[in-house]
Amino acid sequence: MKSSWMDDWVERGFYFLGYQLTLDNITPASSTIEKFKRRIARLYEQGAGSIRIGRYV
Repeated sequence: MKSSWMDDWVERGFYFLGYQLTLDNITPASSTIEKFKRRIARLYEQGAGSIRIGRYV
């Protein structure tokens, strides 16, 4: 039985709304993690306290 392109696509995984979805798990996309780190750094540089940063997290 030959698998379709859709089966191959799902097995490799795909990105949707900032997450990488595979048959095994769902993880944040690497670009989502980088944006998250930049946002926290920006909040810190603007003088945000740990409470404000904690609310973001």
